Amino acid sequence: MKRKASEILFFMQGIVIFFLIGFLIFINNMEQALPYVWTRVIVIVLVLIIIGLLCIYNYVYKKEQRVKQEQVRLQEVLMVREENQACHAVIHDTRHFLYTVQSLLEHEDIEEAKKLLQDCVDAKLTKKRFCNRAVLNVILQYYQSVCDKAGISLAVDIREAVLSDLNDTEMTVLFGNLLENAYEAAGNQGFIELRVDVNEHSGMTVIEEKNSYLGEIKKDKAGKLITSKNKEEHGIGMQSIEKIVRRHEGVYIYDFDKNTHIFRSKIALPDRKC
Repeated sequence: MKRKASEILFFMQGIVIFFLIGFLIFINNMEQALPYVWTRVIVIVLVLIIIGLLCIYNYVYKKEQRVKQEQVRLQEVLMVREENQACHAVIHDTRHFLYTVQSLLEHEDIEEAKKLLQDCVDAKLTKKRFCNRAVLNVILQYYQSVCDKAGISLAVDIREAVLSDLNDTEMTVLFGNLLENAYEAAGNQGFIELRVDVNEHSGMTVIEEKNSYLGEIKKDKAGKLITSKNKEEHGIGMQSIEKIVRRHEGVYIYDFDKNTHIFRSKIALPDRKC
């Protein structure tokens, strides 16, 4: 494990103090004492070295504490930003729901609007337990419910003791966007498959998602696949996923098979405990 500079300086300071004490004991037990001048010079030099190391240690220690505090503040800012993005996703979904209800009412389709509102009121999450992470369970339970209503087959295989490096906010942003994109693409009678496991050879956590997509694949000017029906919202989900993957020094790849009409996503995250 890499030691901090302050720890190394503290260790060096201890060695010099130990040497000074040993030197004083040595000259005290000598049969023929060293010249007084040399004794004073050596002691003064050692004391100055100790004082210098102490000053450097205090400076380095305070600097490390400031860096640590800045890292904590930066992490808090990032978490708040991600929470805002998650809230934005909720607002985005709610806005689309309200637009749909408004459109039905404008066309005087009262019964369909009532049915839509009733479905929202009666929506219940499945009690199925998918994994040992409570937050991820809630996300998967929600998408299991909406997929069941839409006639979409959702298969989930998450092994125990995985994703320990992701906090709850990262878990929400990553899987929320991953499943939202898959749900929008799958359509009625489609399918979504999600698998999370640890690669035996590399030790990396691998998140694999694939879903059906019968629509027309489009790309933006940068050559990236367009996954959102709303151009204004295009890219937000994938950008959030890519940001988390970069933070954990992982890899995020996706592709679309035109022959099978299957969209695949794969995320590989290294184990930071190694």
